[in-house]
Amino acid sequence: MPFTEGWLQISKMGDLFGLNFSLASFAYNWFEMTNQLESLVESIKSKVRALKKKSKKPYIKMDKSSSVKVEIRSKKARKLIDKTLKLADRPGKRSVS
Repeated sequence: MPFTEGWLQISKMGDLFGLNFSLASFAYNWFEMTNQLESLVESIKSKVRALKKKSKKPYIKMDKSSSVKVEIRSKKARKLIDKTLKLADRPGKRSVS
C-alpha cells in the first residue's frame, strides 16, 4: 500500500467513527506539499541546466572599423597632449614619460 493511500484510509476511518484526525490530515497535506515542492525544484533545476547549455554558444569577435581605430588614436593623442601641457605648466619638472 502506498504511503498516501494509508493516510487516506486513516482519515476516512476517523471520519467514519467521528474522530478528529487533524494530525493525520496535516501530515498528509504536508506530504503533498513536499512532493509539489520537490517537483517544482526539479523543474527549475532542469530549466537552469537547459539555459546553461544554450548560453555556451561562441560569439563572433568583430574587428574595429577604421573610424573607431582613428578615434582611439586621437583620444590617446589628446591625453598625451593634455599631460604634456600640465607638465609644461610646472617649471620644476622637465621630463615627459
